[in-house]
Amino acid sequence: MKHLLLATIVGIALMRPDAVLPCHAAEPNTLQPQRPQEPKRPFPYDEEEVQFDNPRAKVTLAGTLTRPRGAGPFPAVLLVAGAGPVTRDEFGAGHRPFLVLSDYLTRRGLAVLRYDKRGVAKSTGDLYHATTLELADDAVAGMEFLKGRSDIDPKRIGAIGHSEGGRIMPILAVNRPDTAFIVMLAGAATPGEEILLRGNHLMLKAKGATDEEVAKVDEIIKRWCDLVKRGVDGAEIERQLRPLVEAAAKGDKKAVEAQVAGFYSPELRCFITNSSVPALEKVRCPVLALNGEKDWQLSAKDNLRGIARALAVSGNTDFVVREMPGLNHVFQHCQTGNPSEYSKIEETMSPEVLQIVGDWILQHVHPAP
Repeated sequence: MKHLLLATIVGIALMRPDAVLPCHAAEPNTLQPQRPQEPKRPFPYDEEEVQFDNPRAKVTLAGTLTRPRGAGPFPAVLLVAGAGPVTRDEFGAGHRPFLVLSDYLTRRGLAVLRYDKRGVAKSTGDLYHATTLELADDAVAGMEFLKGRSDIDPKRIGAIGHSEGGRIMPILAVNRPDTAFIVMLAGAATPGEEILLRGNHLMLKAKGATDEEVAKVDEIIKRWCDLVKRGVDGAEIERQLRPLVEAAAKGDKKAVEAQVAGFYSPELRCFITNSSVPALEKVRCPVLALNGEKDWQLSAKDNLRGIARALAVSGNTDFVVREMPGLNHVFQHCQTGNPSEYSKIEETMSPEVLQIVGDWILQHVHPAP
């Protein structure tokens, strides 16, 4: 079962496009495949390099603000990326989905801020030791930065989050009650353990694993989650589970050490012990939630059902949850949904998703309040 352990437990836990493929903090110099949706300069809008601070974490986030030409003030959108060391463009698998999304929305009259995650590219800080809750503070800082600009309408600022960013959206909305709207792309409302087990089954079966091999990794996941939920520290988890990891990896030292490192990860611990549901049950602003039907990392039906149920508890009546047929975790049209397909697909983001998101946001920010 060589490499299977690393490809599933760590990759699926973080809901990354790199569950199978390498994730790049910096863009490679090698020739990339055709990406026809990527915009080419000159752009018909203004583009500005910006920085903003999260004083609580003592980090400075670097990003790009795009805005329509004209006087403003403009409605604005903050983009919050998924897990892993990704740049402001959410670069991964040869694609730059946030570049495509920001270009699309800015052409439709919205200012858009996207930023390098802490510790990545031009942003300062330590990503490895940051939890989802702490990264939500970075998103709050981004909202505050937008609100302080004279060319942005402070009453019409919302946010879009993908994957881990989708899980950050309800936290952001609760921490910033003045948030005008949130969009959850591949957001979650199911327990971390459930997400891990589902992804494990799909990924291992696709790689030809036997039922016995799948069961071995399932046992590691279940025991790992139980230990984390009981507050056991990384060293004790390693002591108990390393023998199982070594047996499952069949001599693959790289996979073993990567998985053992995961036992110490604050991000993974947060993923296992925290849910979006409590925050969703307090969200009162408009919400759009989209999940891909063929998403291997998240069950669209289960998570959309959970999101709708939680928002109903909050008394929120202005929300849309929608399953997108034929789309994967990164919202590409695909054959199977296997993350190994991401880099092979020319499409970066489904045009239907772009239009749905753009139309929905514009309905909520025009006319100006």
